[in-house]
Amino acid sequence: QFQLNSNLLGNTGLDQEDAPAGRNAVVKPAGVETSIFEIPNTDVKHSAGVWKLNPSTGITDITDVVKISGYTQPGSSYNTAAFPSALNTKLAIQLDGTSTTTNINGIRFDSGSQGSSVEGLAIVNWEGSAIVVKNSADDIAIQGNFIGVLPDGLTAGRNMHGVEAYTTNLSMGGSQAANRNIVSGNNTQDARSNFGLRLFDKGGHHIEGNFIGVDRTGASALRNRYAGIWFENSSNNEVRNNVIAGNGDLVDTNQDMNGITIGVGSNQIGIYGNYIGTDNTGTQAIPNALHGIWFFGNDITIGTSNEADRNIISGNKGDGINGAWQYGNSNISVENNHIGVSKTGLQALGNHGHGLSIVNDRNLTV
Repeated sequence: QFQLNSNLLGNTGLDQEDAPAGRNAVVKPAGVETSIFEIPNTDVKHSAGVWKLNPSTGITDITDVVKISGYTQPGSSYNTAAFPSALNTKLAIQLDGTSTTTNINGIRFDSGSQGSSVEGLAIVNWEGSAIVVKNSADDIAIQGNFIGVLPDGLTAGRNMHGVEAYTTNLSMGGSQAANRNIVSGNNTQDARSNFGLRLFDKGGHHIEGNFIGVDRTGASALRNRYAGIWFENSSNNEVRNNVIAGNGDLVDTNQDMNGITIGVGSNQIGIYGNYIGTDNTGTQAIPNALHGIWFFGNDITIGTSNEADRNIISGNKGDGINGAWQYGNSNISVENNHIGVSKTGLQALGNHGHGLSIVNDRNLTV
């Protein structure tokens, strides 16, 4: 049996067998322990089609290659709607940290777990991060989850951070409809910072198809209190086809209240095909509290000549794009984006500051 945690295992029926007939099929790679949820409707933690698991501590550090799949629980189903449509995901497993104390994280991938994945969970109410990926736990896939949002996809269930990673090659979402996550509502409403995705060191991450800062409809904000995505010393990353809107505290003046913050030591970042500061139609503003994109790094590419790579960067409370002038960034390319207008380019949807504010940079292409 694949043991996550003795508290979590109580009344879950968790095992590592293949899904029974009539259940959601889960691909079980060779050598990978696969979790199967089989919780009966009579379980005391069941209510209205959702089973709430309340461990008193976080899940013990995962040090083997595992696949955790909440989609094996009857009543759940993968999203079938392509980006940027509203999500139709049905989640039945809520991993809830309400019973834990400050700084306890939900799921923790550690050395030995490289190549693991987690899908089909609503991970909420953790005083630490919902998911932490650390040490040499590379090539982790986080797909088809609601992180900081209850299974209804509409109600915030705040964590301190959504996902915190210190490794390489994190796959956050993906190109398939079933891969799409919501990472929203992460706001402990205290003095701590609360990021949707907090990515330190290393890099090579791929972030695609997610709603970050909005609910399942893509039309209403569920704010992460700080930046939707925050990079620091993390390079060679791609951010593609996400809605990144509604992030940041509208009454706080912290410089990290951006849709995307590209911090110190973060280079070679590609940003393509995103809706940054708008809803999923690109016609209504859902402002990030400061800038759409704020960077001090080198080799930053925002859009290309390919229309599919065009970003909509509109409706933000600060600038659409702000390059931190005091750091002298170099090799910056901003091409073929809609900045301050709607997806069609025909409707004004202004940022409240500048559309583009880049000063003292070298080798700038606009």
